[in-house]
Amino acid sequence: MKTMHLPLLLFASACALPRALHERQWIDLTHTFDGSTIYWPTAGGFELTRDSKGMTPGGYWYEANTFRTAEHGGTHLDAPVPAL
Repeated sequence: MKTMHLPLLLFASACALPRALHERQWIDLTHTFDGSTIYWPTAGGFELTRDSKGMTPGGYWYEANTFRTAEHGGTHLDAPVPAL
């Protein structure tokens, strides 16, 4: 099964904003997205398609993938919904 890691960083600090970034604590909430990721029951799962991997006619290495995943899967944050 193909796996993809999507980083999600949470910026955590109990102090005021003027402190330098190197003085703050970063918490990495990265989780693996693959066939075992939990999704909303009516949503599709994770799909990863390899588009290209190898040498190009121009002589350089190129890799590209396409991934598809439902927004309600794993650890996530929902975008705000405007009031109707």
